[in-house]
Amino acid sequence: MFAAPRRLLPLARLTVPLCLALCLANAAQAHENAPTRELALLRDHLQASLEAMDQALARAAGELAGTGLIGPEASAVLSRLCAAEPLAIDCSCIDRLGVMVLVEPSDFKMVEGSDISDQPQVAHIMRTAQPVLSGMFRTVEGVHAVDLERPVLDKDGAYLGSVSVIFDPAHLVRKALAGSPAGVAGGPYLLQADGLVLHDPDPEGIGRVADDPGRLATHWLEIGLHGATWRLGMGRP
Repeated sequence: MFAAPRRLLPLARLTVPLCLALCLANAAQAHENAPTRELALLRDHLQASLEAMDQALARAAGELAGTGLIGPEASAVLSRLCAAEPLAIDCSCIDRLGVMVLVEPSDFKMVEGSDISDQPQVAHIMRTAQPVLSGMFRTVEGVHAVDLERPVLDKDGAYLGSVSVIFDPAHLVRKALAGSPAGVAGGPYLLQADGLVLHDPDPEGIGRVADDPGRLATHWLEIGLHGATWRLGMGRP
């Protein structure tokens, strides 16, 4: 009879510890990557929500090209736009001079006639006839919000004015979180490119400027629309 090869025994003894070490390493890597995956899902949700709002705005701009910016038909277009966008604070038509000529819903009719041509996003769309997403600012309606605008062009491509929807980015994030199957550890931060905080797990932090975003979050992804960039960060647990 032959003796069992002794050299195989140390290898056999190493097999279980080695497998265990590999399993633990893989588990640690998966745990490390989990926040990034969760954040990517949230980023995708927010990006899709912004793009859907923009598409609805584009459809409204096309309708307003036919109805004009004032009158019952234009008002009906704005009402449908606001009804389709639950996060909209209000929707408005702005003429080529930068005057809000029509606003829906009726709660904000008092701002009709306001000249907002000095607002950067309005000046931009008047100058370029290109869609724009503003930074957060205090609106004439008295709320802090961002403004998404699309140009309204006639059949010859001439600029008639714009259609606008204002909304609060923090509400956009909260809606996305409510529909997410998995939470985001530490809570998400949403920042403008200049560091202005659009969403903070602590509502008191919204509106401040984050001088060092790295102290807020460990992971950052970008959301973009019409040249504007937002940074979505994973809060430190």
